[in-house]
Amino acid sequence: MNLNRSQLRVFQLVAKHGELSNSSISSQLALSPSLVSRYLTRLVQLGFLERSWPNVRLSPNPFAHTLTSLLLADSTLADVLADRGITVLATIMEYEGEEVDIRKLSQEMSISPPQLYIYLRRFLSRGILSKHRGRLTFNRTLWNALYEFLQAYQRYYVLTVFAPPPGAKLYRQGANGVLFSSFSRVAGASLTGFSLFPDYGIQLLENERFYRLPKQKVTPPQALLDALRIAGSPGEESARRRLYCYLFYRERIKHVRSVRHPDLETLKKIANGSLPRQAHFPTAEEIQEKAKEYDIRL
Repeated sequence: MNLNRSQLRVFQLVAKHGELSNSSISSQLALSPSLVSRYLTRLVQLGFLERSWPNVRLSPNPFAHTLTSLLLADSTLADVLADRGITVLATIMEYEGEEVDIRKLSQEMSISPPQLYIYLRRFLSRGILSKHRGRLTFNRTLWNALYEFLQAYQRYYVLTVFAPPPGAKLYRQGANGVLFSSFSRVAGASLTGFSLFPDYGIQLLENERFYRLPKQKVTPPQALLDALRIAGSPGEESARRRLYCYLFYRERIKHVRSVRHPDLETLKKIANGSLPRQAHFPTAEEIQEKAKEYDIRL
């Protein structure tokens, strides 16, 4: 998803004119034809431009037109989005509503914490992000068009780069991978979430299999976090699934203490009796009963 400053300059120029030749771009930006050719190949691969031999033109993809409007309105935005900017913003959007651990975020994106802080300061200074109690929030009041661009581009990127199977139900999609379910086995993907719970003694009936792409080693904390995201998916909130998330948490507590998710905090409070019943969450009695069944100490 990354575009460097020169690639964004090429995109801006083509977007401004609608259609240009390689030689014209090379002349106007004082870049070598071979370098321009590589940049154009990258922009076509990522869906921002398309070939119209011997020229290139703006892609019909809606996200390309949204980015055009943003850059024409504020050319300095290219400096904000350059290099890893798009990926960092898109990844932070995935964690909206969750507490952000900078160390884990940097690991997920293979970027050092000091480099990540540079991007965060850039976004915070422009008012694109705001930070409150450890949570980073996208400022949609000021930057709604940028938010919509990132959402649309994420969807395109996930479907073209990670290519989940037809009919898959997407629970989470972003620059670093996709979390989805399928009723059939998917080669080349990693089981996660509830599909890994039986490996740790938590048996539950699920017709779907839950996966992550690209293929990776899924640790117990990642499996729990993915399960919480599935159980709390908008429109599919499940008290039963959240109950099993809490059982898995208690069963593997030494290994998953680092997991931070608002639904897990709610489950903890329900289990210790400090929070009354919540919609789409199990009751304290249901948690205790199921824990006894699995011989899990609360």
